[in-house]
Amino acid sequence: MKHQPGGRSYVPRLFASIGKLWSAQETLNVRNVRLSHVQYFLAFPLAMIFVNTQEHLFVNQAGLFGLSGGSVAFIGYCLGAALLFAFAHTGNLSKLSKSASVLALIGFALWLVLPGGTLGHLCAFLFMFGAGGCMSSGTFSFCYIQNNAERFWGSAAVVFFQGLAFANAGGDFLPSALMKAFLFAVVAGMIVCAFACRTESFYEVEKRPRSKIVPAVWLMFFLFMAYFYIEFIISPFSAFQGSAALLWRGLFTAATVFLCVLVQILLKRSLWTLWNLSFI
Repeated sequence: MKHQPGGRSYVPRLFASIGKLWSAQETLNVRNVRLSHVQYFLAFPLAMIFVNTQEHLFVNQAGLFGLSGGSVAFIGYCLGAALLFAFAHTGNLSKLSKSASVLALIGFALWLVLPGGTLGHLCAFLFMFGAGGCMSSGTFSFCYIQNNAERFWGSAAVVFFQGLAFANAGGDFLPSALMKAFLFAVVAGMIVCAFACRTESFYEVEKRPRSKIVPAVWLMFFLFMAYFYIEFIISPFSAFQGSAALLWRGLFTAATVFLCVLVQILLKRSLWTLWNLSFI
């Protein structure tokens, strides 16, 4: 085994690092969630909870151009998210975020009052286009504004509610009206958070020194992309799963997140909780 300068080999240094990590100061305590940044803390989780459950809004919608109503709306969502992500920078992110929230509000209000048909589909498209922009804005906040505690608790909420959505799809616990009321509240919160984005909040980002990419970043990037593509491939098969499979998948997902949060609260060890939550 190759020895490093100072006479210490890799294995002793590895165990020494693990010991330091185990006794490291707690960073994910819920007290570290800043109320002054609540709009940035909620922006990404609300956007992700919405997109994971938005099919309940467009159920039984007539198709357009050979596509279902939900597919047309989701195309708008993807376009809105991609365009804001492509053209946003710290100088214009606040304006783009506010514009996306206004488009989402107008499209949503019109979609609620207009009858179905081509005009209704266009309003749903406009609404989801704006919602996609809100999601991209929340992603910037997640990456550059939030601290680790806010990222952890927000991510836990996203996965937990996704699990509950799967369980509801399998067990049909909530009436359709109650599910839609929940989504209306999520949409309202998402729009408010996107509109509250401020340019000055991103000034500190430009002042941060640029860091060099270390090899470990490429490993995490690979793991992230591998998870993304696996999820992309297997997600369509959810439609062919029976009710029991969806129910158990949702319950196990929600239970796993609950246990991770419980470990975080009781043991106060950020390292192990982050590792487990990252690979749910």
